Amino acid sequence: MLKAGFHYYGMEGRTQQDFRYCLEVERDDDDDDDDNDKEDWLDPNSYEELNWLFAAPSTFPCVPDLPPPLPESYFTSSPTPNRLRVLFTPELLYSILDFALPYVNQETIASQLSSQPDIYDSPTLAASLKTLLNVSLINKRVYNAIIQGRQDLFFRLVWQFGYMLPACPMDWKSWNAVNDPLPPLTGIPASAIPGTHNPSRVTGLSNAKDWRAYLIIYLRQDEAHARNRYRFHRMHMQFARGKKDCLEDGMERTWYICGKAGLATALECPEPYEWEKLEWLEE
Repeated sequence: MLKAGFHYYGMEGRTQQDFRYCLEVERDDDDDDDDNDKEDWLDPNSYEELNWLFAAPSTFPCVPDLPPPLPESYFTSSPTPNRLRVLFTPELLYSILDFALPYVNQETIASQLSSQPDIYDSPTLAASLKTLLNVSLINKRVYNAIIQGRQDLFFRLVWQFGYMLPACPMDWKSWNAVNDPLPPLTGIPASAIPGTHNPSRVTGLSNAKDWRAYLIIYLRQDEAHARNRYRFHRMHMQFARGKKDCLEDGMERTWYICGKAGLATALECPEPYEWEKLEWLEE
């Protein structure tokens, strides 16, 4: 990497290799000229491993449908300790979750992402997600109550991580091809949501889709498009933080800085900028 260059991520260890097709060249073993025996070795297997880099980051996976509730037999098949029965009342469980997972304002997220150079996800959001997933694993009854009744918490985290939902018109074109409109956000001040937010325009969508399963697609990064989108998210963080160094006279030199970290996205497609009004976006 050059001093003022950029990290492209996911391409480490590929020095002196490129993305050409790996063509096999026959060599003359009887040739005594040692120079003819020298050739650059391009490993075909490593090219297969990099196919995900060519997956369009603006292509989104489908949000899975919410699975049906677990039958009562799942809960009665194994005894539950009395100390956990307090969680069997959904209202009380939901109150505990609301207390343990408060809304994290965007200013806090932006500050965390801007001040820590090797952090690409807000530590506070990561801790909230870990708490929510751990609580859902206490037992099957608690899992069922959270999956069926608190998809709004998973959707809020999906929204606040910042890269799992569409942002620009091209993103929205891809999103609308495979997914429903986004559901309303809950527990968040209306002023914190960019764009026009009208919760009445969608009814029940938050209860019809499994945002936990969608979030896990991005956590696992088995899906090529999701993995490449996270790579672009890391590059966005790199540009937003910028690159600076100190000169001998104590002055600071800025190599580059572009954008902002921790920006919230709208729940509807924004108006395109002039440079986004391209014919190929309409195809």
